[in-house]
Amino acid sequence: MSQHILQADKPHSCTDSKFRKLNTFLESPAFVLMIGFLTVIANLFKAELIVYTVFIILGCYIVLFCSDFAPTCIIFLCCYIMPSSGNNPGRAAKSIFYPQNGGIYLLILAVLFVGCVIYRLVTDRELGGKNIWTRTRKFLPGMLILGAGYLLAGAFSGRYFAHGAMNFVFALIQVLAVTGLYWFFSGTIRWEKISGDYWAWIGFTVGLTVSLELVGIYAFHHVIQNFKIQTALIYSGWGNANNIGCMIAMMIPFALFLGHRTGKAGLFSLAAFFMIACVFFTCSRNSILVAVPLYVFTLIMICRNSENKKTFLRFTGGAALLLLFLALLFHRSILLMFQELLQRGFNPRNRDRIYPQGIEAFLRNPIFGESFYPKSTTIDMWSTLPQMQSILPARWHNTVIQLLASCGLVGIVCYSVHRIQTVRFFWQRRRTDLIIIGLSLMSLLLMSLLDCHFFNIGPTMFYSAMLAFAEFTKEEPLIS
Repeated sequence: MSQHILQADKPHSCTDSKFRKLNTFLESPAFVLMIGFLTVIANLFKAELIVYTVFIILGCYIVLFCSDFAPTCIIFLCCYIMPSSGNNPGRAAKSIFYPQNGGIYLLILAVLFVGCVIYRLVTDRELGGKNIWTRTRKFLPGMLILGAGYLLAGAFSGRYFAHGAMNFVFALIQVLAVTGLYWFFSGTIRWEKISGDYWAWIGFTVGLTVSLELVGIYAFHHVIQNFKIQTALIYSGWGNANNIGCMIAMMIPFALFLGHRTGKAGLFSLAAFFMIACVFFTCSRNSILVAVPLYVFTLIMICRNSENKKTFLRFTGGAALLLLFLALLFHRSILLMFQELLQRGFNPRNRDRIYPQGIEAFLRNPIFGESFYPKSTTIDMWSTLPQMQSILPARWHNTVIQLLASCGLVGIVCYSVHRIQTVRFFWQRRRTDLIIIGLSLMSLLLMSLLDCHFFNIGPTMFYSAMLAFAEFTKEEPLIS
């Protein structure tokens, strides 16, 4: 318990012992798993307002009375993947995220949490005060340079204020998504006590949580009709099939890593196999193309360095043989089920039209681009509601095209500075835990070459938090 917060009226030893036990639980993997479980319940049964309230109560306690803010990380991330399909703000006019339906209440909860954070940082000189501002952050300069490129998007193109201040607002949101959690957690966690597998538990929990949400989507949306998967019905309150597939794919390496670290290779091998199966059931081609080699490479790397290699191979091989047997036995039904996915094949789905238009937008405004709100009207909008379409612009489904069209050469240069910095960092520190994080980040960047994941707020928040854990978690043994 923070002595900086409770300097007077200390509880009796019995009560103090209970507080210590509670704090120990909050800082454990069990708490991470519990938050994931509550997130699944909220998503499946539209209980977001209740669970958000529970999360804020827990978050306020953590920032006031725990040794640091590490347990809030899983809360931040699960808040993003919690919304149910019925509360999708891009599809449901009665979503709880609109002011009249619950948005004001959520804002009050957020203000309450921020107030507790500010109080702790002001009163705790060791964790807060000047320390949070003066901590050296290696990735911050590159992030700020990238942020400058975002904020200059569309400058002198005549479109910077074509949508009022929204171009600046959207750029600012992107800056906060990239830097926010990295800056926050790098300064509010006592990194000397964080183990090398703490983020792995967070990543694994997120992957398992989203996978279970997908199971719920299949059950409640009746996705399989006449033995065929209806991909249009695969969506949640925070994203569509591609977003769901991306999030699961990113987290697969952490399941295999935990099998290595905990010695429970069989259990986590099955969990990783379940997650890769869920990626296939998202019918997201982009996610499948990245997830399969990511899974295979991570498995090979882990087996090379794990004493439980035989267990990994036995359980993985057994699951693969079972899947092969079922595929041979029910191959007609499976082909029928995935008919839509198979028929799509390598159909670019409009990308062959929008990419040239993105290049044209860049050529019209090569220095700063034409802003995040393009002239093109052929880019698919994820939202069907005008109020959301006016806030979030259509995006180019490719990181390079997005930067060229929106931010021009300045944006590409700024992004390159940040990217070179991250690649150099991971190349120089080839530790097991960092390689796993690096693989997860790389999967996000690869999937962003065919989609707009890096310019969606949620995945970039995960990216930001992962970089904090990569930079500051204590060293682990090097991979040979």
